[in-house]
Amino acid sequence: MITAIPTSRKLRSQHRRLDRLIADAQRALKLMEAGAILTYRPNWTLHPGGPIHDEVARLVTKNIYIVPVDGALFDGVAVQTFHWRKNPKEDDTA
Repeated sequence: MITAIPTSRKLRSQHRRLDRLIADAQRALKLMEAGAILTYRPNWTLHPGGPIHDEVARLVTKNIYIVPVDGALFDGVAVQTFHWRKNPKEDDTA
């Protein structure tokens, strides 16, 4: 399989996109640290804060301080509500 070498324009575009994703994720994490809740119904939304892109939500939910609020509605379905936990080593009963 032959892969093309990316052009400098393509690399700059990819870097700008990644920079935007990281900046958006950092903003979302700051809002969640201040008390915002992240939900998926049927799109990802911060309450308060507004809608966020799927890729940003995936980054945010991988953070050690972000924990699920409740279980999934059905087996095999992802959890739909997340919040900030001050101490990520706490158990899930809090």
